[in-house]
Amino acid sequence: ILPNSGRRSPRATNGPASERGWAFSEWAHFNLNDFSDAKAALAHAKQGLGFTQGSTVRADIELIGVEVWSGHDEQALEYSKDLDSKAHARSSETTQSYFEQNSLISTAWLSSLVGDLKTSGTQWLRVAKTPEFLGLARLSHALAATAFTLDHDPETARHALEPLEPTDD
Repeated sequence: ILPNSGRRSPRATNGPASERGWAFSEWAHFNLNDFSDAKAALAHAKQGLGFTQGSTVRADIELIGVEVWSGHDEQALEYSKDLDSKAHARSSETTQSYFEQNSLISTAWLSSLVGDLKTSGTQWLRVAKTPEFLGLARLSHALAATAFTLDHDPETARHALEPLEPTDD
């Protein structure tokens, strides 16, 4: 993958089949997050489907991201429901910690979409306890607090933020 360059990924187009799904998914991620190109991201995410179990999960995550940022809530919900069952089945190509974290995130995310905010907040706090990856622990505390606040539980929301001190801003 060639981030910030706009150039195509040799792994996606010519790489081994076991890597193509992952490469297309990463390409979709760059399309959306580096270039704000939802149309290209959607196309590449769809191209990432069906190679391997693990890369299909990654492609589904990118499809959800495209639909969320495009304002297509119903389609994001449908993709999220489809992803949830896949996220709870570990594939041989992912590490145990990646699988555990993705499984928790999937439950937290889907719970928030269907309005089960207490479960969502609780799951985000579980995500915060997984091995750190790109600031996800801090974000998870904030997402948990948001879910608890939306569930009209400000005390639990405040506790969710305590590890992020200071919380008096």
